[in-house]
Amino acid sequence: MRRRRRQKVGVQGVGLLTLIGLGALLSGDKAGTAGIVFVLALIASIAIYWFMQKEKRLRALKLADVDRMEGAEFESYVRNLLLHQGFRVSLTGRSGDLGVDLIAQRDGYKYAVQVKRYTPPVSRRAVSDAVAGKDHYGCSAAMVVTNSYVTEGAIKLARSTRCQLVDRDTLAEWILAFQASGQRSRAENTLS
Repeated sequence: MRRRRRQKVGVQGVGLLTLIGLGALLSGDKAGTAGIVFVLALIASIAIYWFMQKEKRLRALKLADVDRMEGAEFESYVRNLLLHQGFRVSLTGRSGDLGVDLIAQRDGYKYAVQVKRYTPPVSRRAVSDAVAGKDHYGCSAAMVVTNSYVTEGAIKLARSTRCQLVDRDTLAEWILAFQASGQRSRAENTLS
């Protein structure tokens, strides 16, 4: 919700700067400076609009859309879902990530997150990778997020290593919560 308020304030601020710059430009007062302010405000307005549209597209995704994503695209989407869940999240990088795709922090815990966009059930290897990468990245916990389900072996290993599993059902709940927050934000913006 805070993010929406910041975006709204940002859009209002940029709009105000645009009007000031346009007014100064039309009045002939320091036309060069006013023109620069106007152009910068216009560029900022376009950038904010683009980011807001991108967020709207992400919120409209369904689980079937997630199933068609490429691996890197899915990692980015899971990053957004984790942000919505209240985590601070960073990407580890593409090559040499040691089985850890994201680092997520919340409530004093730092999670090594393995993201798997799979069709078959995810095996215990994903859990092993997340748990093994945990120490390398200085994390206190491990998590595996998948658009699929997990094997019995993965569940057993996750229990014994305290690795949090986010399977297709939980992912669907996260997506619905992400979408619902966008609908609430749009309704709040309509009322204000």
